[in-house]
Amino acid sequence: MRILVAIANYGFKHTEYLKRLIREYKSMPCDTDIIILSNVPKELEGNVVGVGFLVDRSSGRANFGVKQIPLMKLDIVTYKQEDCPLCKKGIELVKPGSKKLK
Repeated sequence: MRILVAIANYGFKHTEYLKRLIREYKSMPCDTDIIILSNVPKELEGNVVGVGFLVDRSSGRANFGVKQIPLMKLDIVTYKQEDCPLCKKGIELVKPGSKKLK
């Protein structure tokens, strides 16, 4: 029997619990593939064979040292504040989201 396990773990707050979960799943008497869903790289035991993500905003410049599997690649241009064309025109930059909806 082979089991696929997906664990969501964001940030570093529960890393020790994540490591314990991985040890428990790996000790099962069957083949276990574990996928960690995270927003930050983690130092974990095991054989990492690849990194999957929704969008590669680095155009391939990010290097995780293993195969990278993005669903989409975007070439995002970034500027220092003094070089930003919108800043030079006085256009206010806003962060998208719903926290300030009234």
